[in-house]
Amino acid sequence: MADRTLIERALGALRNSSLPPLSRRLGERMILTGELADGVPATELDFLGLATAVPSLELVSALRPLLGAHFEEALISNLTGDRTVVTHCLQYQLIDRLVSEADRDRLRQAGQPMPENLRGGIRFDVYRGVGGTGRYRRVKGYWWTADLERALWFAGRARQARYADPAVYALGITEADVLVWTDERGEREFVIDRLRVRRRPRRLPINLDRSRAWPVTDRRGDH
Repeated sequence: MADRTLIERALGALRNSSLPPLSRRLGERMILTGELADGVPATELDFLGLATAVPSLELVSALRPLLGAHFEEALISNLTGDRTVVTHCLQYQLIDRLVSEADRDRLRQAGQPMPENLRGGIRFDVYRGVGGTGRYRRVKGYWWTADLERALWFAGRARQARYADPAVYALGITEADVLVWTDERGEREFVIDRLRVRRRPRRLPINLDRSRAWPVTDRRGDH
């Protein structure tokens, strides 16, 4: 079992989460006693279920000593699941630390197999739609897509939400730059190792005023 300081961190993250009260109480029992109920020991898989039940990188960080080899799976679940623009823009320092501590092979295994035509040393372009200023803009972020139309979707929504200077950027990467690839939401999404990639994204000359518009009410995860 983890030491008291780590237990308190895990409990604090759990109590600040949006889990239903019953699930939160079960999680508290697991963290405090290492048991599910009636003396049944909680396993790493039980803590994985807790860490993926609600999008919370703080909870993943706090539960890391209890997740064991499933830490990377919990991290990727949070990085590729639904999230809000405020959440991911304000948590880059935490994400940077968690990614740097993770095992790259296990990160890749937690996603889907890379498309065959993108493997090896082949360089290919990925795209990212952004808007806003400062840390809200994050031109060199973690989340990119191989689908230019999808990047336009995010930039178009940023424009409709009145974020400053919405734009689409392209970045040339290789398989070695990719932490995980997933197409579970049909977005052909790459989570890249943004601290490793030295190439600078280039802004595409796209006039968003003439581009297709998308409704702000679509609640899929932001990038």
